[in-house]
Amino acid sequence: MRQKSFYKKPKSRNKALFATIRIVITFAVVALIGIIGFFAIRDGWESVFAWFGGKYACMVVVILLVAATAAMWLWKLVRSMRGYKEDE
Repeated sequence: MRQKSFYKKPKSRNKALFATIRIVITFAVVALIGIIGFFAIRDGWESVFAWFGGKYACMVVVILLVAATAAMWLWKLVRSMRGYKEDE
């Protein structure tokens, strides 16, 4: 059995930066979906489409933000799964 060290190894800057970016993009997606929902309820979908400059621009922005967030969370999951396999 391996003895645990008494101090915690500091995280690398890349991990901290990646975690911060992932959190910021996640909250940006949540905020954007909230804004879209608010305007859709208050003024209708036409105002949302006009706000983004057209219905396809709105769709592309939302899809890109959601895809970027999902990709970052999936990348973290894959890296953590790799870490578990290497420990065994």
